[in-house]
Amino acid sequence: MIQVSFWLLFSWGCTPSTQAEDPDLTIGNLDPVEVVVDELGIPHLYAETDLDLFHAAGYQMAVDRLYQTQMLRRFSHGRMSEVLGEEALPRDQQARIFDFPALGAADAQWMAVHDPERSRLLRAWVSGINRRIDEVLEGSVPLPFGFGPDHLDFLPEHWSFDDPYTVLKGANFALDSTLEFEIALTLVGSLYGDLMEEVEILRPGQPTFSIPDSERQVQDSTDSRAASSSMRIPGIPETRLSPVSPLSSLPRAQGSNNWAVDGRHTTSGMPMLAGDPHMGFDFFGSPYPLHLNSKDADGNYDVAGFAFPGTPGIALGHTDQVAWSATTSFADVMDTWMVTREGGGVVVGHEVAPIETRKEEFLVRGSNDPAGEGTIVTVFYEDVPGIGVMVPPEFLPLPIGDFLVRWTGLSCRRASWFLELNQATSIQEFEDAVDRMVEMNQNLVAASADGISYRVGIEVPDRGLVGGSITPWEAMDGDDPSTWWTGEMLDRSYIPASRAPDRGWLATANNDPFGFTANGRLDDDPWYYGALFAPGYRAHRIESELTRLTGTGPLAAADMMTLQLDTHSTLADNLLPLLADAYQRVGSDPDLEEFADLPDLDALVTLLTIDWDRRMTRDSPGALAFQAYLHDMTQAVLEDEMTLAYDFAITLKSVFMMKIAALAMQGVWADADVVEDGVDHTLLSAATSTARWLVDRTGGVGDMALGEVKATRFDHALGYGIPLDDHPTDGGEDTINVSQNITNERDGGPWISTHVSAERMVVEFDSEGVPRAWVNFPYASSADPDSAVSQTAMTDYLEGGYRLLPFRRAELDAVAVETTVLEAF
Repeated sequence: MIQVSFWLLFSWGCTPSTQAEDPDLTIGNLDPVEVVVDELGIPHLYAETDLDLFHAAGYQMAVDRLYQTQMLRRFSHGRMSEVLGEEALPRDQQARIFDFPALGAADAQWMAVHDPERSRLLRAWVSGINRRIDEVLEGSVPLPFGFGPDHLDFLPEHWSFDDPYTVLKGANFALDSTLEFEIALTLVGSLYGDLMEEVEILRPGQPTFSIPDSERQVQDSTDSRAASSSMRIPGIPETRLSPVSPLSSLPRAQGSNNWAVDGRHTTSGMPMLAGDPHMGFDFFGSPYPLHLNSKDADGNYDVAGFAFPGTPGIALGHTDQVAWSATTSFADVMDTWMVTREGGGVVVGHEVAPIETRKEEFLVRGSNDPAGEGTIVTVFYEDVPGIGVMVPPEFLPLPIGDFLVRWTGLSCRRASWFLELNQATSIQEFEDAVDRMVEMNQNLVAASADGISYRVGIEVPDRGLVGGSITPWEAMDGDDPSTWWTGEMLDRSYIPASRAPDRGWLATANNDPFGFTANGRLDDDPWYYGALFAPGYRAHRIESELTRLTGTGPLAAADMMTLQLDTHSTLADNLLPLLADAYQRVGSDPDLEEFADLPDLDALVTLLTIDWDRRMTRDSPGALAFQAYLHDMTQAVLEDEMTLAYDFAITLKSVFMMKIAALAMQGVWADADVVEDGVDHTLLSAATSTARWLVDRTGGVGDMALGEVKATRFDHALGYGIPLDDHPTDGGEDTINVSQNITNERDGGPWISTHVSAERMVVEFDSEGVPRAWVNFPYASSADPDSAVSQTAMTDYLEGGYRLLPFRRAELDAVAVETTVLEAF
């Protein structure tokens, strides 16, 4: 019998301590802090000490984005419905599955013992937030954006010293979570096992990998080990899965781009870096431009870039010597098991582990209730101490049994956010810091005047050789002891890292770093790192362009900006030649007779294959036609193959489904019975449907542009729960300048994208090796979407205008518009 106390679930590796609080530590400013605001609305803080700096950073963030910080904190505690009402209850209920506050408190205790310096900085940061909250509660300053009667009419709450760690657990979960995808693959595999065996669902759309070819091991696809077999759920109901999974309310990582080019390929002879995180605004919201400096006095920080309100330090930016950006790495640190209950426990291998029930109560604000009043909703959660958490059955798409999820984040660990990176002065220091960031599931790419680097710091469970019953990308059989983690982690040599000494550039776009998925299987690789990577379309375009650009001449910062804004569709490159060839056979192939003499079809094929430049720009009729065609083609290929699950799957991850359909059209699974009507017939049938819809919706095949139908919704960008504006933006599902996860309404409604570049940054180095960051972001630092600086920022964001983020004091003084002093506290 497995007997592990519930506390151990939250304290693996922790040393309990009474030193978490230091009553002798003064957390406020001991000296005044200068706050200089530049013409972009960005605050620059100059402090005498690091503690002063972080206190001021918390205070200034609360001045500018208090509502955003409060809602991120409320998300991590599962308490948004107290303010937003019933619409936020699913997120609250799902956030409490993992009890982030208990996990955060354990990490806070670990940090107080093992990293007291940064623990004190985080406490100083919290005290700065609370200082501003005191001013709001005392009425000495007006209610900030989001709190007044015109918005949600409530008051902010003080932060505890544990809260930054609680927020980090929620953020880590969003980066790490594969739960919904693993359950989805299990359900689809159970309903459509033949389809899952015919198509290699994990194969990338483009075989582009982050580790340079010269450093990557080439795998032998003839390995004799048995192919993996899916977990099958007996007696699954023949019921159409809801297109909206109850688990889909949880924020999850989606995508990003970053790359770095070393000095041999640049006009300056020094490296350059580019990064643009792709996110929905419904979690962190819009990033917060900020500059922190204590190094001009007695401190250790001089760092600028973008913070996420509700988090300390700079997440994406540069110090006075090193710049970095991040993409989600999709290392697999979460597994799911289909388990059997026995008595008061659950079978884990050949043992029975006890289940402990946890009661959670939610205050749900009614439509006419003031803040703090409403209905109490009680939910009971089940923890398996020391092992994992049971997935509540009401959160599953179907009542199909019991699932248990295990996550590395359930253990206690270091949690310093990006604070160590915020001090890096060399590539080696950057790499050493990332290696210690075991909680960050991110591809970090960096540059200094001396070189470039790619590094991932995450700890990944060592699952041995996968295959057979060990299938970490879907639910596994909990009765099988071979499927459970041993506690061992992959050696650092198995975690992605490179300096690209041969080719001189590095790029990541959430794609497979090693190429293990290239052949569509994972059981023939030397180790298992992950499975659910991006399809590779953005990565392919970045790699192709960097290969072209570095081969034709040295790059300037403008070239990096142009590439960040690139809207060329790789999927169009893959599919449109096939459509053109199919249409040429109309008239000679009797199987295609039904497509002859159709003027609208002819107009569509001409538009897509001849007239259109394959760029997903908002002023392009071809882009609108191709976006509609992608959905019609995907539906034509897959809907009849997975009738009960199609709506569910396309809503979960549209570009993933488009990848499978596109590979089918490209003949990757020519021997499989996936395209019953033949490739040509399917391509033309989808095109006919698209042409018919365009005529019905717009009056003609080329009469309307993408931006007249599709828009990006910026709701939640300044804090969850506040609606903002819709703006047409460039980009598609597969483009570098991205606009993903759109709805595809065919009844006249708009197509809404909620997943775009949250900010863009290009960094070069001056003659002294100091970074210069050119930035592009949608909202100014202060939470006022109607202010002149926010309007300018949004125009720059939509039109691709970049501005220099001042860093050296002389260049800041030349563009300063306001200077104030935060007095000693």
